[in-house]
Amino acid sequence: MKLSFVRPEGRPEDKLYFKILPKHAFAGLPVKRTDAFRTRPVGTGPWKVMQFNEDNSVTFRKNDAWRDAVGVDEVTLREVADKNYQAKLLLYESLEALVRVLPRDLAMLQNNRKVELYPYQTNSWWYLGFNQDRPALSNPEVRKGLAALVDVDALLAPVGTGARVSGPFVPSSPYYNHDVRLPEPDEDVATAAFTGAGLVHGDETWTQGGRPWTLHLVAHRALESVQEVTINLQSQFASQGVTVEVEFLDDAAWKQRVWRDHDYDLVLSQWTFDRNEDVREQFHSQGSRNFTGYSNPEVDALLDRARDTTDPFVRKAALRELHAKVAADRPMVFLWTLDSYAAMAVKVRNVVVHPFYFFSFAPQWTMK
Repeated sequence: MKLSFVRPEGRPEDKLYFKILPKHAFAGLPVKRTDAFRTRPVGTGPWKVMQFNEDNSVTFRKNDAWRDAVGVDEVTLREVADKNYQAKLLLYESLEALVRVLPRDLAMLQNNRKVELYPYQTNSWWYLGFNQDRPALSNPEVRKGLAALVDVDALLAPVGTGARVSGPFVPSSPYYNHDVRLPEPDEDVATAAFTGAGLVHGDETWTQGGRPWTLHLVAHRALESVQEVTINLQSQFASQGVTVEVEFLDDAAWKQRVWRDHDYDLVLSQWTFDRNEDVREQFHSQGSRNFTGYSNPEVDALLDRARDTTDPFVRKAALRELHAKVAADRPMVFLWTLDSYAAMAVKVRNVVVHPFYFFSFAPQWTMK
């Protein structure tokens, strides 16, 4: 098989992580998610599928054809729909491994001698986005004012620990610009910005055209801790005279309202990236995921430069400059990247985890 790239690639091997399906197993194209192949997978990994169980778990057994030794003979992957119950199953010894610990469960697991926590970093960060297709939010002064009302530390405290971010990369990234200062809440800055944009402060609320200024915020209901963050954010805005109406959307409504219709004022969500940390689709004016309507020709040029170069130093310089420019434009309020932890029963030994390839090192795990 020969692969050809349409433009130079500095690390072409980073683009080669994709699934390969046996053509003969399918009647034709397109391949559908409901195809019977989903229950008859073919793989060459350290474990092979043995059976799909009635409790929606899947049992795997050691693959003797695997190139290296495998430390655990049998593995069962179990879906626990109620995330609030996952940590309890680990404590009750019904599970030996929990991939992602909810922030509120950390203290409980940390104090249990039968459990070991393993921290790992992910390329994901929360944000509050502005729909710049809305006349008011297309005004950078209005976005500046709203950003100045957000107390990020107060929002983060109830949902866990993490690192605040000033732009579209996590602090551990080589593209993160540490010269960009983290914004702090400032009521005076917000007042000046709103007044300069033509808003009027009444007795208790800001008004626009003689009417109370009301913004509609949407959030994805499946995002962990999103309700706590949204309610606190709504309270912060209300205390400064900005009314925010909140709506939680399921996946289908999210795709329609946010991705297709752009029918919102504010959006609270999270971006998650692989190790390539490619933010082009989010911030290029022609990006497929740029649903905030953000556009800056200088940012487009920096994204083009980062995409086309094969020199890692040129790419790093371009993306650090992009970080600063996007932070100054405020298409969104960059919030934080949460600390992530996996939890294992202490009888699981030799554990190494990786945020992008969590189970790549699992063959070396052993059971006491």
